[in-house]
Formats: sequence, structure tokens, C-alpha cells
Amino acid sequence: MTTPEQAIKPTSKIPVESEFTHLAAFYLNHEDWLMERVLDYAKRQDYCRYTSTLVEAWRLSIHGISTAFSQAAAIYDKVPELHPDEVYCDDPVAAFGVEEARKHRERGINLSMFLGLFKYYRQTYQDLLAEKIERPDQHRSWLLYTDRLFDRFELAFLNEWNQYSEPSLVAELQSANRDITNRKSDFLTMLETISEGVIVFNPEGRARYANLAAGILFNGKQIPGTGQFGQTNERRLEAIPPLAQFKKLVDEEGLLEVERDGKHLCFGVKMRELLDISGKFNGKLVILNDQTHYVEQSKQLTEQCAALTEALSELEKTQQYLVQTEKMSSIGQLAAGIAHEINNPMGFISSNVNSFKQYSKDLLKLLQAYQELKQQLGDDGKSQISQLEREIDADYLEADLADLIKETQDGCQRVCRIVSDLKDFSRAGEGKIGAVDIEKCIESAINVAWNQIKYKATVKREYGNAGVIKCDAGQIGQVLVNLLVNAADAIDRQGTIRVGTHRTADSVTIEVEDSGCGIDPKQINQLFEPFFTTKPVGSGTGLGLYISHQIVERHGGEIRVSSEPGQGSMFEIVLPIAAKSRAADS
Repeated sequence: MTTPEQAIKPTSKIPVESEFTHLAAFYLNHEDWLMERVLDYAKRQDYCRYTSTLVEAWRLSIHGISTAFSQAAAIYDKVPELHPDEVYCDDPVAAFGVEEARKHRERGINLSMFLGLFKYYRQTYQDLLAEKIERPDQHRSWLLYTDRLFDRFELAFLNEWNQYSEPSLVAELQSANRDITNRKSDFLTMLETISEGVIVFNPEGRARYANLAAGILFNGKQIPGTGQFGQTNERRLEAIPPLAQFKKLVDEEGLLEVERDGKHLCFGVKMRELLDISGKFNGKLVILNDQTHYVEQSKQLTEQCAALTEALSELEKTQQYLVQTEKMSSIGQLAAGIAHEINNPMGFISSNVNSFKQYSKDLLKLLQAYQELKQQLGDDGKSQISQLEREIDADYLEADLADLIKETQDGCQRVCRIVSDLKDFSRAGEGKIGAVDIEKCIESAINVAWNQIKYKATVKREYGNAGVIKCDAGQIGQVLVNLLVNAADAIDRQGTIRVGTHRTADSVTIEVEDSGCGIDPKQINQLFEPFFTTKPVGSGTGLGLYISHQIVERHGGEIRVSSEPGQGSMFEIVLPIAAKSRAADS
């Protein structure tokens, strides 16, 4: 017979490649599989009624057993056989099993319950070997080693269990029960103390627990602790709506809003499934966090932020528009003054030219009469007059005089048109809505911008009989001048600016297209933002297109742009036939 010393005597040195070292590593690497299998056995055989409800507790048990196999591999290099005189509870490998037996005994688990469950732990490890180990010799060796270690575990906690008499076991249970009662009281006291409401709903959706804060929320003033005992607990729970109704009270943002004592309260709601794998305590845990103060502050801050953002935006727009309007007003006043100063002498010049035209006709008639009378003079008189005619080139003067007068009249008329266009342009800030011939408005804008255009481009007109619309001629003229000047600036050398119009039943479209450098696609969406410019630094304010966009929008229209780098750009202004009220208000 093998002596105890022979049965448990460890070897002096364990080979690195010990098969039982590999067995221990094999179990440690399959702990998830082992945990799922033993849990399945426990559920099927109803052992979960008396064990932990948390998955991690089962993981710790599996890890403790697998670790014991690692410890055994360092002690036993062969199957650790049993001996009748051996004290198994002193075996360090079985220490984990002894401790687990003590813990279960303190919870009121009797020996048969614990031993029955432990048999399924053994079965779990046997199942793993059967499924994963294919070599028959290895399977037999590892299975025998595993069974012997489980034998040692079971004998160890049987030895330990039998050391206690019945009175000592009762005393141990009483002590454990007192400890559990104190822990329960401590736990309930903490739940009654916290300010967050705590509700536990059973699987049927009825509240089975509510702490003090939750009771106050749904049932008014409460006395701490009254919700834990007897009828007072029932009264607290009766005030809490069923889970299905409770969910309907919670909005999309996870807030529960209630009226309590004349106050509007907001609670953040967090809902979780209970972490119970046993099926004993299924249901949902609900945490209610008072968010009233934060919600009110958040609403106030959101409203204030929105109001400030809008006010700041409007203020910036107003400031920018006022600056540009003031500038345009100054330019308009200057233009009006210049136009007035030019207009007065031009009136005299035009009148005098007309008079001179009439006088020249009379003088030419008189000259013709003198030429006819010249034939009646003597030879000396004829000779003197002929000499004078040659000196002044009378024939050329007579022929050229009419052309000079006509050119002078044309020049006067052009100056008058420019003066008239300047007057129209000077009224850009007046905001007067009236009937405007849109193509005449375009011609006026071309005249005003001509000095910047004539050295860069030829203007190609493609009018489509746009006719008359209701708008502010000065403001639309300002937009057109801005687009024409931008088009000229976009052309490095000689190019073309095409201006076109077409009319629909309810709108007129004006197109200003250039053959210039085009616009980077990344900048298209920024063109109408204030202070954004594609021109070199110092060459533009960045307000021209922004103001133009504002003007067109106030007319109820829209301004669009399409461009391709190197191919030019086209701006389209779409204006309604009838002016919108915002244009009149501007």
C-alpha cells in the first residue's frame, strides 16, 4: 500500500515540459468555456436558487479551481493518489475548496447541496477534456489527474466540514445571519440617504422597491425607513406607476417632468436590467437624478445664447451695412454734387451749342449770299475776297462746321447721360420702390462703371426684353455696378463681359458673365460672407458682394454664382416682377 508520504511527496524538480503543467495552462486558457458550461449545469439543475446571481462570481470559482491545478503541477509530477491516513484539509492545493465550503456553509448551504454542485464543476472539467483533447492517451492521463485533484478537493472540505459539531454550526450560522442583517441594514440606510431616487421593477413591471427619494417624488413627504417595513412599504410602492406607464412619462431626452408641491421638477432617468443570471431577481433598476436646477439653467443659457448670437449677428450685419450705406451715402452725395456742378454749365453749353448751330446756319446763308454778290464786284474786289477765302479755307470751314457742331452736341448728350446716371446712382440709399426699366438700369450701371471697364473688356449685350419691374433703381444699380467692376477686375488683359436678361411670368434674370480668371471652388460658398474677398490685400473691402446679396434678398430675389478657374465666372440675379415688402422697408 502506498504510504501518505509516498502519495504526496513532491519531486525535487519538475520538468519544464511537464504534461500536468500543460494541463493547468490548458484549463486557465479555457476559463470562459468552463464558466459557461458550469453555469449551464447550475441553471438546468436549479442550483442558481442558492448561489450568486452575478456572472463574475462563477468566473472567480472557475479561476480558483484552475489556479489550484497550477499549484498542483508545481507539487505533483504524477497523479496524486489517495491514502486513508492523509489529512486532506491540510493539502495547500485544496485550500481554495476548503474556503469555498466555509463561505457556502455560512450562507446556509448544507453539505449535500454544496457537494452536489461541486460534482457539476468536476463534470464541467471532464466535458472540456472530452471535447478538446483528441489523443486518447493524453485524455486518459489528464482525466485521471483531474479526477484525483477533484477527489482531494472534495475530501478536503469534507474533512473541514466534519470538524464542526451541530451547535458550532448553528452558532456559525447565527453569526453569519447577524452579519447579513447588519449588512442589509447598512445597505438600506445608504439607499434611504442618497438624494437620487432608486426604484426596482419586477418582471411584471410593478415596483418592488423604492427608496426615500423616489417615495417623496411620487407620494409626497416621507419618513426615512418607513418604506422598508410592512404596510408603509406597500403605500410607498402603490404610488409608483407601472413600468409601461412610467416609460411613457419619460421624454426622448431621458427626462421625467413632474409637478410636486407647486413646483415643476425634472429628473434624469437611467434604466438598467438587473445583473442577475439566476432568474431570482429579474427586473429593471431605475435611477432618478434631480436635474431641475441644471435643466432650468440650461434652458436659460440656451435662450440667452441664442438671443445673444442672433443679436450679435444682427449687430454685425447692421454695423457693416451702416458703414457701407454711409459710405455709399457719402459717395452718392459727392456724385450728386458733382452731377449738379456739371449739369449747370452743361446746360449753358448745350443751350449755347444749339444757339451756335442756328447762328452758324444763318452765317452760312449770309456767306453764300456774299459769294453770290462777289461776282458783281470788280476784279480787285474779287481778288481780295478770293485771297481771304483761300487763307481761311472757306470751303473746308463750311463743310466741317456742321460736323463740329454735331460732335459737340453728341458729347453734350453723353455728358448729360452720365450726369443722369450719376444722379440715379446717388439715390442708392433712398430705398424708393418704383417701376424700373431693367435694361435701362443696366445701361446706367455700365455708364457709371465704364471707366473701369473700357480698358479691360468689351461689353456684349444679350437683352431678352426684360421690361419693367418694381424695385429700387438705385440699389439694383449699385449691385450691377459692383458686379461689372468685379468682372473687369477679374480680367487680366483684354476680355469680354456679357450682360444678358430674360423674363419669366413672375421674375427677371440678369446675367453678368466675364472671361476672367474664375473662382476657386473652395471659395464659392464664402463669396457672400462679410469681409471675404478674392482680391489681393488692400484691393477690396470684402463687403461689395455681401451688400449686393443683402440688397437682392431684401427685394425677395436671389443671387447665384457659377465659376470655373481659368474660364471666368457668371453671376445671376433673379428679381421678382413685383417688389417685396422688405425692399421697401430697407
